[in-house]
Amino acid sequence: MDKVNAQVKALPLLQTLEGKAGKQFVYAARSALNIVAQTIVLAQQREMRDVFDRPTTWTLNSVSIMQRATSAQPSAQVGFRQFAYKGTPAATYLQPQVFGGSRGYTRFEQMLALSAALPNGDYVMPTNANVRDAFGNVPRGIYSSVASQIRASRDSAQNETARSKRRKPRDPIKGVRYFVGKPAGGRFALGIWARYTFGHGSAIRPVFAFSATPHYEERYPFYDVAEQTVDATLEPAMQQALMMALATARW
Repeated sequence: MDKVNAQVKALPLLQTLEGKAGKQFVYAARSALNIVAQTIVLAQQREMRDVFDRPTTWTLNSVSIMQRATSAQPSAQVGFRQFAYKGTPAATYLQPQVFGGSRGYTRFEQMLALSAALPNGDYVMPTNANVRDAFGNVPRGIYSSVASQIRASRDSAQNETARSKRRKPRDPIKGVRYFVGKPAGGRFALGIWARYTFGHGSAIRPVFAFSATPHYEERYPFYDVAEQTVDATLEPAMQQALMMALATARW
């Protein structure tokens, strides 16, 4: 999915110059397509800022040139990065915004499912009581702490031991303990809760709720943005690149 091909054959007017320009036409096509691909990336980033609430730099940079045009293959591809080290690839949460419908598990949800902490078919949704950063997102450190404390992390080195638990400070923020359950004798909903310990007692609050498959509406017109950018910029870019190629050619 998430790939847009901008090809020289979309320019019938300029194709008539191919026979006269020869190798310079191939060079110009390659140069123009790569310029247009970068323009698409910038247009997608502007659209993200309009559609989403305070998108992070990680999200904005997730759209990139996946394949640059070459002389042998005169097409460029723009799409979402599919990989993230110890995190959720942006494609996982951006694709549902493009197509609507449901989404796959995030890496955090996969960890919980593998540890049997997440009921089959359920998803994890942050609650309003959870900590948020300047972008309105749950900080990555919260996910790491939750995963570590319930032994859901795939990296065994991140899993807490009984000794490390005893070493935890009793500061109500730094010493927060996370658990999966239905507190108050089952009167509260099943989810991930945070317990804060104070000098004279403790308090709990929900941080992640378990819910059925979330449904997303189409919000992000990825393909429309790409096609409009190609229509507006490909021919001018090709004209300029061809003029430059002809001007600098060695005849």
